[in-house]
Amino acid sequence: MSGDNGFKGKLFGGFDRRDVVEYIEKLAGERNDLKVEKLRLQDEKDAWRAREEAMRAELESLRASLDENERQLTSLREELESANREREALESGLNESRKQAEELEKERDKAREEQENQRLSALDEAAELLEALFQRCEELTESTGTAADRVNGEFWKVTAAMEDYAAKIQEAGAFFRKKAEALRNEKDS
Repeated sequence: MSGDNGFKGKLFGGFDRRDVVEYIEKLAGERNDLKVEKLRLQDEKDAWRAREEAMRAELESLRASLDENERQLTSLREELESANREREALESGLNESRKQAEELEKERDKAREEQENQRLSALDEAAELLEALFQRCEELTESTGTAADRVNGEFWKVTAAMEDYAAKIQEAGAFFRKKAEALRNEKDS
């Protein structure tokens, strides 16, 4: 082969035909391989472009979603701040209510204590009154017993006198019956 192309030279000038045909076939094969490679690379390029477009669309979608999420996050932060302010106000109100409840419990305990003291005082007074009442009842019972004994004594005296009068009346009745009969007998005779 001579020169850069690898062809063998001939005696009379020119190149060996078989070398040229092999070279052309080799170039055609390389060209076909390059066409196939070009088609494969073109398909791969198209696939990469499609993937790039899909990724760009997905990126845009993600950006829109990110923007929406940021708006929602901002809204949620505002709601959280508002809820925290409400919670703080409620806690303040709760603390105030607890203080008021403690004061009311103290007042209730004090009122209960006063009520218990008044009840005990009333019970003491009632006990004193009952004691005085029992003492007066005993005095009246003794006095009534003495009076009853006197009345009983008088009753028996009156009863004895009545029995004595009844006997005398019966005697007088018997006497007058006898006299009346005697008078009748005299009148009939």
